[in-house]
Amino acid sequence: MGLGEDGSGKPAAGGPRLQPDENASRRIETERWIAEALPVLRLIEAHFATMAWNEAGPLPDGDLFEAKLKSLMAELPPVPWLADDEAIRAVCEPRIAKTIYHGLPIPDDYRYSVLFPEPITVGVGEAARTPKSFRLGLSVTEHDREGYGLLTSGTLVRSETIFE
Repeated sequence: MGLGEDGSGKPAAGGPRLQPDENASRRIETERWIAEALPVLRLIEAHFATMAWNEAGPLPDGDLFEAKLKSLMAELPPVPWLADDEAIRAVCEPRIAKTIYHGLPIPDDYRYSVLFPEPITVGVGEAARTPKSFRLGLSVTEHDREGYGLLTSGTLVRSETIFE
């Protein structure tokens, strides 16, 4: 009798369902995240501008800068697991991947970059956990010229996988 129980050719109630197009889902989740994250990313970018180095001083407070940066990173929405990492990176990098200079009289260079969580191994049976989303992290690489800079180097904000 075809698809429907009544021979109409229409799927019966509760009948076969088409799987959503994974690429469309990925695109939708990515676009949704970008729209929600852009205002925060713009605030992060503006916050980096507050650390513009000035030879004459005064030296911006590194502790306040880092505390505010951590707070802004925490305001970013979790990235859906299905989102396109490369598209997310393309939006984040121009706003977060910055080099700032801190220290007087000779500044040290601090290069900030976005951290994505490490790939995970999903268990089997009771150990199985399904990733739902993740939070972006932030890494800092320091080029120490004379040691006058007072900012953190290494992982400033850890990336995190969130499970259902």
